[in-house]
Amino acid sequence: SNSLWVVITGGVLLSGFPPAFATLLSSLYIPMMLLIFCFTYRAVAIEFRSKIASPKWRGFWDVVFALASFGMAFGLGIVTANLIEGLPITQDGDFVKDLSTLFSPYAISVGFFIVILFSLHGSLYLTMKTVGPLHDRLRRWNMRLFALFVFAWVVVNVVTPIYAAHVTAFMHNKPAFYPFAFLGLVGITALYYSLKRASDGWAFMSSCLIILSLVLLYALGTFPNLARSSLNDAYSLTIYNSSSSLFTLKILLGMACAGVPLFLLYISYAYKVFRGKVELDTMSY
Repeated sequence: SNSLWVVITGGVLLSGFPPAFATLLSSLYIPMMLLIFCFTYRAVAIEFRSKIASPKWRGFWDVVFALASFGMAFGLGIVTANLIEGLPITQDGDFVKDLSTLFSPYAISVGFFIVILFSLHGSLYLTMKTVGPLHDRLRRWNMRLFALFVFAWVVVNVVTPIYAAHVTAFMHNKPAFYPFAFLGLVGITALYYSLKRASDGWAFMSSCLIILSLVLLYALGTFPNLARSSLNDAYSLTIYNSSSSLFTLKILLGMACAGVPLFLLYISYAYKVFRGKVELDTMSY
């Protein structure tokens, strides 16, 4: 399902905003290819891990899965940071600097922040789904990951005004942003108390609240830009100057209204089928 969202996003960007698609996919080619390869090798690792009953074989694919998961999260952070900070895009939509520009200190800090965030979120989900020694070990790790997340969250909030002053300035001029920022603080506070009380379900929901807050802040902070130019704001690609025809957008809207509910229904059914704790036995994968 995660891969499907990537395909849908790419398809919508290509169909609805072709200039932005061309600029972003060429400018962010290396990070985007990193994401695609990591998605691929995560699936390959899961598929091949059980083919041979050998500890070394399974250990190798566990390492592949871990590295692919790290690369996917880090790559997503690099892409997100560059979209926030802005890309050196000319009036013609050309990327004018070398790829090392993408790996700025801000991009690297956001990359590691996303890795820590996803590690905490995944650990909370596993805690909610497992029993026995693994469950107990995850609980011990959760508080450590939470402390690391809070540290990374503070660092990102400190460096963002330095590297992306336009975002923070825009947010200060729009009081409507503050409830979304407050939503994140509520999630962090709720997560801390949920971990202290060993409430696995509430801890996971608190983590979802934190992620929702971050996504909303990103969307509102970068609106209406799809690809902001760090050279000149007039060169930025927005939802207005890079969109397809109105007829095309109406077709895409109709397809979204028809397809998204079906996809959400499928996801809900899948979660219902696999609900409850996972117990290891002779039939385990």
